[in-house]
Order: sequence, then structure tokens, then C-alpha cells
Amino acid sequence: RPEFALPEETTFIFLKINPTHELNFTTSIAQDPH
Repeated sequence: RPEFALPEETTFIFLKINPTHELNFTTSIAQDPH
């Protein structure tokens, strides 16, 4: 899914700024495996 095709640095910073989204982010990937 293109919306998850982010550089690791961008993802890390995003999760650091909004850590409460980490669970949803991980769950979305787990529910929709590539």
C-alpha cells in the first residue's frame, strides 16, 4: 500500500511525534499484509 511506503526516518519521526498512532499503524499493516 503506497501510503505506507515512507522512509524509515519519516516513519520514526511521525511515530515519535504522534506515538498514539503507532498501534493503529501497526494494526493496519498486520490486517493488510503485502
